[in-house]
Amino acid sequence: MRKFILVDGKKLYIETSEKVFAMDGKNYQVQEEPTDPPSDPPNDPLADPPVGADEEEKEIEKEAQALSKSIVDKVSALLSGNKTSQAVKDKMAAIGAKKIDPNGEKLKLFTKKNGKSVEIDKELGGDMGKWFQALLRKDTAGLKDYYMKWEPLNETTAAEGGRLVPVALYNVLIDIMEDVAVIKPRANVIDMTSMKTNQLNLDSVLTKPVVQWGSEQAVKATSSMTFNQISLTPYKLAAIVPVTTELIQDSPFAVIQIVAKALADGVVKAEERAFAIGSGTGQPTGFSTGYTPVWTVDAAGAVSIDHIQGAYWHMPSYYRTRAYWLANQIAISILAELKDTTNRPILLESGIITEPGIPALKGRPVLEQNDLASNAIYFCDLSQYYIGMKLPMTIDVADQATVAGYNLWERNMVAVRVEERVDGELVTTRALTSITNINS
Repeated sequence: MRKFILVDGKKLYIETSEKVFAMDGKNYQVQEEPTDPPSDPPNDPLADPPVGADEEEKEIEKEAQALSKSIVDKVSALLSGNKTSQAVKDKMAAIGAKKIDPNGEKLKLFTKKNGKSVEIDKELGGDMGKWFQALLRKDTAGLKDYYMKWEPLNETTAAEGGRLVPVALYNVLIDIMEDVAVIKPRANVIDMTSMKTNQLNLDSVLTKPVVQWGSEQAVKATSSMTFNQISLTPYKLAAIVPVTTELIQDSPFAVIQIVAKALADGVVKAEERAFAIGSGTGQPTGFSTGYTPVWTVDAAGAVSIDHIQGAYWHMPSYYRTRAYWLANQIAISILAELKDTTNRPILLESGIITEPGIPALKGRPVLEQNDLASNAIYFCDLSQYYIGMKLPMTIDVADQATVAGYNLWERNMVAVRVEERVDGELVTTRALTSITNINS
């Protein structure tokens, strides 16, 4: 017996032992028909039999069966691989989750350095503001209302405590943070969320083999490559942002505009400090503090163009063409005063095409990083600085604590603490040179 289902009045032959076949979210009753074809009507004795009719019919039947089996296999595989997607659709439909209208009214949250705006759907922004107000009030029901409407399949509470930052808010924070930060947007960021272990080992070349010419029977000098291994082990980073309890009464739209920028600034400040001068103990290793540069020079209190030339040309070309100058604002002001033999400043305020609005020195951008020491200048290929991130980001509030010497309860304030897990390491010191003691 051959089995088939009726789809839009047409037979679709299948191979199954079930009485009901599921396809495209619908259930079809499996029917059977005899394997032998029905008897043909009596032949007209006057009609000539078609040439090769039996062979052609068998070939068509064979192709039809092969095609139907192929369709069933592909549909079954598709449905099997999309079980989660179908579950998502069913659950969202069941609770009436809303879809964002791409052409709907937008809420402007932040203006980037390039003049572009960070925007979100206005209705989403309003509900996100209500979510934050519920967080300040410690209103569990209000927090759930947001998730049921916008992110029904996301968890609300982290395994280690605290509330998970909504995905929509996290995406906004990332957009703002990348515009504000100096190191992280130019570093090599690795998402370690799906890794089962809490450590990622990375190998880099410490020294390369020596190559030399020699005569045919001469003894050859031998050498080998040596490697350096670093480990990314995400540490817990906490950024605390105090806000006034008046935000509870403010418009939800104003709340999310204020909070998104404040939280992004808080996280960026903590991250950038660690990536620049972190000790490597319980926190990332800063590129300026944990490594010995491939070349460094003591300017003895009087930095000159010669020192700049040395830092630039002593870096291997592979890294040099992608490296950035990084310095404190005081160090940059000293660079701005240096002039060449024609009395022209060596620091170009106009910068380069790929980094508009950022000063340039020897054709490479100069980045201001004010956690760095004011008497040093660094030249570093930041793509060799690896940052390991382990999501998700969590958020919590407290109103009975003392933050930076301020009693929150006395000042009618609430401390918002955002936590993430992150580490940073420079994979090779060949991507770093420095000039120290540039001013007396």
